Amino acid sequence: MIHVHRSQCESTQKLAIELSKQHSEEVLVSCEEQISGEGQRGKEWHSADQAIAISFTTWPSDIYSLSSLEMAVLTRQFLLKKFNVSTQFKWPNDLFNMDRKKCGGILIQNSGDRLVVGIGINIYQGDIPSELTQMGSLFNSPQRVDIETVSKELRYYIMDNRMPSNTILSQWEKHCLHLKEEIEVIESNGKYRAKFKGVGEYGQAIVELDGKNTELFSASLVIDPR
Repeated sequence: MIHVHRSQCESTQKLAIELSKQHSEEVLVSCEEQISGEGQRGKEWHSADQAIAISFTTWPSDIYSLSSLEMAVLTRQFLLKKFNVSTQFKWPNDLFNMDRKKCGGILIQNSGDRLVVGIGINIYQGDIPSELTQMGSLFNSPQRVDIETVSKELRYYIMDNRMPSNTILSQWEKHCLHLKEEIEVIESNGKYRAKFKGVGEYGQAIVELDGKNTELFSASLVIDPR
């Protein structure tokens, strides 16, 4: 495996994709500070004062569209094992702390026949920008964490614990933050309120609208604060 670790990096995802095209070996990129992190649908990922930022190559899940859910489930398991901190999911692949604040996210892109998985985890964030009301972190104080070592541990944990589709779905729903809650759905043609019922066999969101179940394959969800 090729592991590139930098103190500062524009984007681990961009660098990992570049390296994956140059090398047949598996690639892992990690950094202490990410300047221009990427999120889903072209959104910018805001790294915390202390964060894990990694991107690595791997293969898709048994059902391709479950890859992002699987990465979220495995990341949650690693964080619980490594830091004894629980997290929950927001569809499809955001991680939230127990205060319902976003502390992690996952981005998956293709590179040839492989996936490049980007994972960002906010370990500690001091002052949170006023415009980022849902931003959170795993801890409320700085931690002694070797980012390079933890990045390798996270990647190896994921590679060693890949799971079948039925386990992915059951684990994801078990730790879903907003299961059976009313949420706001944002699509290209507007937004509306609906009840989140769970996920389907391909990872699609199932919401109840006007008494009928609707499947969502691409949308943004907004959860209510508590």
